[in-house]
Amino acid sequence: MSLVKILIEIAEEDRSAAQAAGLQPRISAQFNPTEYGLDKSVSFADIAIPGLEEPLLQFIHGNSQRLNLELLLDGTKTDDPVDVGAVAKDLQRLVRILPEKHAPPRIKVVWGPRLIFKAVAESVNSRFTLFSTDGAPLRARVSLALRSYRTLADQLRELNLQSPDHSKTHRVRAGDTLALIAYEAYGDPALWRAVAEANTEETADPRRLEVGALLKIPPLANTNAASKP
Repeated sequence: MSLVKILIEIAEEDRSAAQAAGLQPRISAQFNPTEYGLDKSVSFADIAIPGLEEPLLQFIHGNSQRLNLELLLDGTKTDDPVDVGAVAKDLQRLVRILPEKHAPPRIKVVWGPRLIFKAVAESVNSRFTLFSTDGAPLRARVSLALRSYRTLADQLRELNLQSPDHSKTHRVRAGDTLALIAYEAYGDPALWRAVAEANTEETADPRRLEVGALLKIPPLANTNAASKP
């Protein structure tokens, strides 16, 4: 079985614009990388609730996944010759703006069935380490930092977000506040007015909730109008 080589190709929707700008539609690695790194993180904000020792963490958004890899180019191999300068230049072009798109090209990194990564190039760093007598590069290492790229429709379809659209109840505990109850129910303490308006008698004084009282938690779909000042 022949060795599957890692491939970097321009996304189909950007291919014609990339070719018009002189980019190669596909770049096959001369050697597979010895390793690659995948990084993913999310962002949270501190939500301060009076009376609590620590702020609550409010999820804000996910961040793009990052793929970091390094490719080796070697023009001294007689059985697999490569123009090191030309290939390095093709890789550098992945961060250049396409005139038709006003943005760098979207790409896809494919290495067999295990790694399929749709992305944009964030940075390309070429280090030339060997040269011919006339100064032509014969060996180089090219480091790529790529950020995942997915359309809004793709992300929403994958998330399959669901809203708490059924009424619930909450038994008031010692130390509860409307903001804390709203945070636990909806993930947003700013929606406390929705709880207050659904329980006008029990929350006549929102600063003094009666321990043991049973509060109605209205559906999330109904909170938008209720939470406006």
